[in-house]
Amino acid sequence: MVEHNAIGYENTNASGVVVARNVARGNRIGMAINSANTEVLAPQRGGAVVANLVVDNDDPDTPETKGGFGVGIAVAGGQDNRIERNVVRGHPFAGIVLIDQDGFWPLDNRVVDNRLSGNGNGIVLAAEQGGAPEVGSTCVEGNGTGPTRPSALADLLRCGRAGSADLPPSPLEQPSAPDGIPYSEVVRPGPQPQMPGAAEEKWTVPSRTPEKVDLDSLRAPAS
Repeated sequence: MVEHNAIGYENTNASGVVVARNVARGNRIGMAINSANTEVLAPQRGGAVVANLVVDNDDPDTPETKGGFGVGIAVAGGQDNRIERNVVRGHPFAGIVLIDQDGFWPLDNRVVDNRLSGNGNGIVLAAEQGGAPEVGSTCVEGNGTGPTRPSALADLLRCGRAGSADLPPSPLEQPSAPDGIPYSEVVRPGPQPQMPGAAEEKWTVPSRTPEKVDLDSLRAPAS
């Protein structure tokens, strides 16, 4: 579980990373997958965010972060990622946001079968400086209810179609974020039974070669 952060989970330029069966709650932004020139190895490619619970990431009593508040999952210039079968709810701006960053566009991503509810917008696809976003073969399908920006996004970016549809201009237009708090004032977490030193079990050094995750076998969390 990640909570009380500016961004619960953030990946900049790390390719091929799998994030599965986690909880991101009570942050400013739940999860962010980025391409950026501030670090080496841009753009980010080929990751997966699958079967996570991403809820209520709109806590103002958290440190500030540039670029957002009240967002579940953000893909800022990330490419060829799978955003699938996550439960994403309770975000005043948007459940899932795809946007360009540092000249990198959110190309060739799959946003499929997520359970979106209780968000200001279900999915937002935007160009930070305005104009029509570039998305390559990005597709959007089966993500439940809620308005999208641009509207009818699932029709514009249906999976299995040849290439991407012509998209209308879609500037980001997100609301201003509330002031945050210093890192030193973030609330301390409660008991963490799975942390090293827990009484129930002895902690051991994890394997350096984790098993490969069968993403297709994972299902969205129950709540």
